[in-house]
This record gives sequence, structure tokens and C-alpha cells, in this order.
Amino acid sequence: MCRRNQGTPQSVADFTPGVKCYYPHSEHVWVPAEIHAVDIDARTLELRVNNSVFNLPTKHVLSYNKDTILPLQDGSECYNSGVDDMVQLKHLHEASILQNVRQRFHCQLPYTYTGEICIAMNPFQRIASLYDQNTIEKYNNLRHESIHSLPPHVYAISVSAHRAMRLHRKNQSILVSGESGAGKTETTKIIMENLATIGATDELAREHRTVQRILQMNPLLESFGNAQTVRNDNSSRFGKFTRLQFDPDSTFSIVGAKCQTYLLEKSRVVKQEQGERNFHIFYHLLYGLALSTESEHFFFSSRGSEPNFTYLRLDETEKIDYPEMRRQLEQAKKSFVLLGLDSSSQCSILETLAGILHLGEIAFIKQETNQQESCTVDTKSAIPSCKLLGIKLEDMVNALCFRTMHAANEEYRVPLSFEQAVTGRDALAKTIYANIFDWIVKKVNSVLANEKNGLFTIGVLDIFGFESFKVNSFEQLCINYANEKLQQKFTHDVFRSVQMEYEREGIEWGHISYVDNCRVLQVIEGRLGIIALLNEEVTRPQGNETSFVRKLAQHSAERHGENATGVKSNDAIVTIPRRTVTEFIVHHYAGSVQYEAKGFMKKHLDTLHGDLRDLIQTKCTKQFIIDAFQETFSISRACSGRKSSQSTTVGTQFKNSLNNLMKSIEETSVRYIRCIKPNKNKSSNEFDANMVSEQLRCAGVIDAVRIARSGYPIRMAQSDFVRHFSLLAKPFASISDNCVAILKSTNHTSPIDYQVGRSKVFLQDGVLGHLEKLHAQHATKYAIRIQQHYRGYRARSHYRQSICAIVKIQSYFRGWRLCNYLSRARNAVRKIQAIWRRYVSLKHCRLLRKESTGMEIEQEWAAGDEEWGRAYQENLQLRLHLKEINESTARLSSRLSNDSASRADLSQFVNLQRQLHIREQRVESVQVDVNQLLQYVRGRGDFCVNDLQDLIASLEISGGGQYGPIRGSITESLTRTISSEGPENTLDFDESDDSDSLLSYTSRSSSNRESRLRLSDSDLD
Repeated sequence: MCRRNQGTPQSVADFTPGVKCYYPHSEHVWVPAEIHAVDIDARTLELRVNNSVFNLPTKHVLSYNKDTILPLQDGSECYNSGVDDMVQLKHLHEASILQNVRQRFHCQLPYTYTGEICIAMNPFQRIASLYDQNTIEKYNNLRHESIHSLPPHVYAISVSAHRAMRLHRKNQSILVSGESGAGKTETTKIIMENLATIGATDELAREHRTVQRILQMNPLLESFGNAQTVRNDNSSRFGKFTRLQFDPDSTFSIVGAKCQTYLLEKSRVVKQEQGERNFHIFYHLLYGLALSTESEHFFFSSRGSEPNFTYLRLDETEKIDYPEMRRQLEQAKKSFVLLGLDSSSQCSILETLAGILHLGEIAFIKQETNQQESCTVDTKSAIPSCKLLGIKLEDMVNALCFRTMHAANEEYRVPLSFEQAVTGRDALAKTIYANIFDWIVKKVNSVLANEKNGLFTIGVLDIFGFESFKVNSFEQLCINYANEKLQQKFTHDVFRSVQMEYEREGIEWGHISYVDNCRVLQVIEGRLGIIALLNEEVTRPQGNETSFVRKLAQHSAERHGENATGVKSNDAIVTIPRRTVTEFIVHHYAGSVQYEAKGFMKKHLDTLHGDLRDLIQTKCTKQFIIDAFQETFSISRACSGRKSSQSTTVGTQFKNSLNNLMKSIEETSVRYIRCIKPNKNKSSNEFDANMVSEQLRCAGVIDAVRIARSGYPIRMAQSDFVRHFSLLAKPFASISDNCVAILKSTNHTSPIDYQVGRSKVFLQDGVLGHLEKLHAQHATKYAIRIQQHYRGYRARSHYRQSICAIVKIQSYFRGWRLCNYLSRARNAVRKIQAIWRRYVSLKHCRLLRKESTGMEIEQEWAAGDEEWGRAYQENLQLRLHLKEINESTARLSSRLSNDSASRADLSQFVNLQRQLHIREQRVESVQVDVNQLLQYVRGRGDFCVNDLQDLIASLEISGGGQYGPIRGSITESLTRTISSEGPENTLDFDESDDSDSLLSYTSRSSSNRESRLRLSDSDLD
């Protein structure tokens, strides 16, 4: 049995200070507060309220009794952004649900999940961050993750439907419901745009013509099928079920679309309530061309600078945005081009629309005779419409003012009254527009639909929301009938089917009460329901709305036990107000609606009388109108001759279409989006709690949250479950055993997380997402293993090929390396040889240079010795001669002093002194030459130093004591010359040196020099 957390204290003892709860409020419905004090005697509670949120007094005193129940709250629920999925609410009740959606609305979070249902609160503004390209890609990139892994969004619903279609290969449906102005049209548009591009992620695919045509379909159908109402500026006045087609052979990319429409509110063409408008396309056409020369073609210029028409309601205070109207008209023309319509076809459509506007300007003139009332047409007012619609003026006047009657074999014309003529004119306008709309839808389908077999579809339903006005007519009945069917489907999916399936599958389940609207549907579509009674009345000659209401009251009283006075019993579906004969009340799931039956039969039958039908069929020359009425004429011929016209009535056709729609939806997996309107003022920051709570109750959201939390919202066939998750466990013989093994292997326990029925597996919310994650991990692991083996095979194959290539490369490389080495060795040998030859040459040159230098030195030294010897001998001779002269001088001086020698002796003395001076100069010259020789020897190299030193030593040894003075002088001069840096050093000889010593030195040194100045080969080395 499922457990349910009520979250509501049941007695006074539960009311203790500090407890956080909700208390009822007339404006805010439920207000979060904290119990501050309890007065048991006065039976009052003192509550503290956060006045900054609700603009209420901080202190509130509430009286209570034994039946008072205050729903509990979590402290974290009240003043934050709420929870993404209301199934996760700790305390489950209406107050917590209302508070959650209130907080999310104020945080600009319009989407909230209730299990698999998406609640879409109309934000009345475009929140850019919710619909930018990054957000789209983030949701479109969902693979195996649950849609709950990202914040709630309609993108997640569309991606989930597309993924389920791919995985399970089953058609999907997305049902968008809610009251008028709740945002159904915009939500549907967002879903279709995302589905159209979800299989075309790159920019090239986004520009695909099919995708562009599908995206342009919505604005075109909105122009022709939407209008401004009191509740909504862009209200859908028709139902639309669009099935997007996806091709499994091309990765489930979109390849086409089909559109099916329901119950266009064509009465809006001729009449609108206060504050409402006609269909958008009329305003786009009229005011889009008002400032251009094209308006003359459509006879708009003849109606003034700001033209207006009877069929177009426009308050005087409203300002026309002409540029916007022009832009919308150009947008419609672009859509026509994408549908393959040329300029001629576009012009025909616009001319027909303008003809409808001018048709409403046809003026009738009453003519009363004695017999009956009749009327005629002001021909001037009919000329524009006749020209635009391709009808002759005479034919138009006859069809509007007369009706042809047949009696037996006779045919005669009956004039129509003013009211009948106006009714016929309006009926013609409505019928023409309805056929234009149907023709455009067929054209859209012929261009977009793909007839290939095997395609999968995702259907998106956008149908009018529940309506209740001051005056409700046949259109509101049909709209609410459609919402009852959708509510029944929702109820069937969420409540009754769940319980019945659990019982059928043998699943433990506690019965939960719910409200079923099958009795309301029985009143509308049953054998004795509203549609059947209308069909009966339109076939009776005297049938009327009063008789219809009387029969409806009678059958309702018989069915539900009402008394004759019309007092409603507790479970009555239809009641009749007092003091009225044409009104009745139907108690719908969303509330009670009072209908006015006047005009029901006319709208239910909705046929042109024969003259107007013949006017279009046989006398209209505009080919576009003939094509648009082609199917209508075919149906008329097929139904002609039948006694009953029940099959052609609007109510019956709508009933059949609705049943077919529901049958198609039953064959798909359905996802629900409940649109909620937060306020009546279309404000982005106003939250009308009463209005929202009523919608939540009517939509069944509260009960849906409860059952989604307590039951098993996910169910799969056992065979599908095993086939999809077979990777998670080893196979068993039984399919059910396989299911249990898979779930146990993933650490899930029964019956908390799952239960296995007779043919299906039932899972708690979150289990499937966990299984999908594990399945993806296992699939990735096996894929990696397969990839490993394949990579191994490729690696081995590549290795073998690489070895062969390497051997060839190595052989080529070795050859190249050897050739390169040989070339480099040859070059090296050449260089070595060149260096060696240079070295040998240089060595030989040095030897030659040394030998030549030694010889030169010896030669110069020998020449120096000879010169030295000569100089020395001359010096000795001069010294001897000087001595003789000195002696002679002394003698002469003595003689002169004694006996005054002769002049000849004095002259001889003078000559001798001159010769002595010359001799001294020659000695000095020889000394200079010797010094130069020593300096030259020093410059020749170090090899001469040792020889000179040996020469000095030999002079010292050989000279003995007699050459001491000159030896010392020579040794000192040689040493100073060798060690000094400059050439200024010289050999100095003392004049007192003994001549014998010099002669001996000269002879000995000559022999020593000859032996010591010889250089051997080893010295050169």
C-alpha cells in the first residue's frame, strides 16, 4: 500500500508555538506563517507573517475549532525559488503547491514539473536567458540523462519526446492545455521550433527549406486563425494538432509535417464582443496597405485616410501601428512564397479577404408591401465586393434578397426580409472565410506533408482553453466540450488508468479518489445529449432553441433526479435557471458555465441557403474561390438526397473530429504541459492566487502530484525493459526473472523502487534515469572493449606493415649512411693529407730557414772576426806606433827643450799625432761593427745564445789570466746584449787591454766559433 504524507495537524495539540504552517486568506488563498502563541481558552492562534512578501500585517489572530486544519510548511520552502519538481515537496497539499509556483513565478522561473507533467506559468514577458542558443543546445544535447537533470523547461519535454521516439520507435504526442491567455500558443510555438531544429543542429541544416516552411507555418496560421480577445491579445480561435514527421533512415531528422484544425470560430468574421477584434489578417491587410498605392486596388482608399469596416471592431482610442501592420503583411507574403504560392495566387487571397470586408458594407433598403416585407441592395455599396469576389452585381443582389423555393414541379422566388438578407450576407462572409482558411491548411499540408512510409510523428496539440463569459454561445460549448475530452484523457492517464493497470498487473496499490468527468461528456455527446438533441431539432420543421432546452432539462431530470422546478440535485450535470426558457447551465470540470441557446440551431446547422450556394458554385468567376469551395461542394453533393442532415452538422462533425483526434492520441505516448495564467491584467509581476489555485484544481495538478509521488509513474513492457537493459545483468529463462535480476543488480529494492507485474515493470520516479545512466555506462564499457579489440587488430596489422616498411627504410638508410660516411671519410682524408703536407712543408721550410740563418751568421761572424782581427791588429800596430811616436815626441821634446830641434822633427811629430787619431777612429768603427753583430745574433733566435755563452766561456778558459780584462768586458757585453730588450747595448774594450791577450783571443775564438756554430738536425727539431 502506498503511504501518503498529509502534512496537516488534526487537533489542537498540534498547534504549538514555533510551528510553521499556512493559514487561509481571501486574497492570497494560503499565506505562510509561524505560530507565535496559542490561547486555548479563547481558541485563537497568534500568527506571525512575513509582511515584506505579502504586504500584510505582521501579526494575525486566527480563530480555530476542532475542524480547523492548517497545512504545514517547510522553513526552506517559503522564501526561496521553490523546487523544480513538486513531487519532491516534503508536505504535499494545495498550499505548498501554490506557494511553490508563486515563488518560481516571482523568480522568473515559469516552468515546474509535477512528475512527468510540466506546469508552464505565463510570464507575460520574454525571458531571454530561457530561450537563447546556449539553453537550446544544453537541452538538445541530453542523451541518456533524465529530463530532471536540468531545470524544468518545455525544451526538456520536446527533447524527451524525440528521444523516446528514437529509442522505443513509437509515435509521441504533447498536449498543451490551459485556459485562454495562459500561453498555450506561445508554448506550442516554442516546442515546434525546437522539434523542427532538434535534428538539424548545424547551421546548414537549419537553413533547410522544409524546416523553414514548418517554422513559417505557425505565423501564417496565427494570422488567419488568431484574434485579440478580452483575455488574450493573440488568442487561438481554432484548434490545431500538428504532427511533425521524422525519418528513422536519416537519424530521425524532420522531413515534413501535417496540420489538422478544429472548429474555427468563423462567427468572429462578422461580429466581435466589446474589447475584442476580428482575425489578425484583416487588420494586417487593411492597415498594412493604408499608406500605399496598393490600397486603391482593394478599394480601401475610397474609405478615407483611416479606413474602417463594419466587420472590424476598433475602438476610437486605439492607435494603429501602421509599420507593424505592414511588417506582418510582408511576413504573411513570405509565408505564401515558402508554400509555393506565386504573386497571382497571393493577390487572389488578399482580394478575397478584402471582398469579405466590403461584403459587410453592403447596405440593404427595406421595402414593405401589403403582402410581405422585402428589401433591396444599395448597388453602390455592393460594387467593391462584387468586383473583388468575381461576382456580377445582379447575381449578388438576387442571391442576397431572394430565395428560390421548390414545390412539386414548380420553382418560385421568395423575397427575403431585411434581417434575413443581413443574415444571409453574414453567412456568406463567414463561409467564404472558413473555406479560405481550410484551403490554406490544405495547401500547407500538401507542401509540408511527407508521404513516405515508415515515418514517425510527434504531435503537438494547441487547442482553445476553457472559456466562460457573460454570454456563452455554441462556440463556447464546443470549446469546453473539447477541454472536457482532454481532461478525460488526462484523468484516464494519470488516475483511472493507473489504478486499473496496477490492479490488472497485480501491483500493490491503494485506491485514491478522483473526480471523473465522464458524466459531463455523456451529457454533451451521449445518445440523449446536447449534440443529439440539436440534431433532432434541426430536422424538425418547427424545431427551435426553446424546445431544445426543454428536452435537455427533461432528460437531465430523468438522469439525475431533478424535480420539475429545476432545483439541482447534488450530482446533476445540467441545471436550468429559473425564469428562462433558452438558458441552461453545464457543470464542467473547470466550473459551471451558463449558456444562451439562442442561435444554437443556426450555428449548429451552419449551411448557406441554395441561392447563396449556387452564387459561389456557378456564378463566381474567381478561380481561387472556386478551388476553396471545391471540397464543400463535394460534401454537399454527397449529402444531397439524404433525409437527415445530422452527419453534416457542425456539432456532429466536431464530435467526430474530436473522437478521431483522441483515438490518434491514444496510439501515442503522451506528455502533458499545463499552462497557467497568473493574472487577468497580463502583468509580469502580479500573481492572482485565487485565479491560479482555481486553475490548478481544474487541471488536476494537485491530485497528479499526489499520485506521481505515491505510485509508480514509469511503466514499461517487460520485453522492452529486458531488451533495453539486458547489459545490466546475466540472462535468465524467464522474462520477469530477468527484470528482477536487472533491478537487483542495480541496488533497487521492491516494492520501494519498483514492482514487476504480469507483463510490465513499474518504476518509481528516478529509477529509470538511474538505469539509463548505468546502461549508458555499461554500453560505454562494452563499446570500449570492442574498440580495444578492434584497435588491437588495427595495431597488429599496422605493426606488421610498419615492420616491413621499417626494414626497407633501414636498408635504404644504412646504404645512405655508408655512402655518406664514405664521402665524409674521403673528404676528411683529403683534409688530413692537405694538413700533413702543409705541416711537412712548413717543417722543411723551418729547417731550411734555420740552416740558412746559421750559415749567414757564421759567414757574418767570420767576416766580423776578420774585421775584428784586422781592426785589432791595426789597433795594436797603432798603439805600437803611438808608443814609438810618444817616445819620439819625448825625445824631440827633450831635444827641443835642450837644443831647439829642427822644424823637421816637429812636423814629423804632428803627422804622427794625426795618424794616431785616425787609428783611434778606426778602432771605434770596429767596436761599433762588433756591437751590431751581437745585436743581429740576438735577433736570429735563442739557438745562438748558448753558443755565444760557450764562446765566452771558451775565451775565459783559453785566455787564462792574460785575457782577464778583455774577457770580463766581452762577457759583460754579451750577457747585457742577450738579456736586454733594446739594441743600445755595446761591447766596450778597455784601451789598457794587453795586445797579446787580444791576439790570442782572436785566434782561439775563431776556432771555437767554427765548431760551435754548426747546427745539427736534432737542434732544429
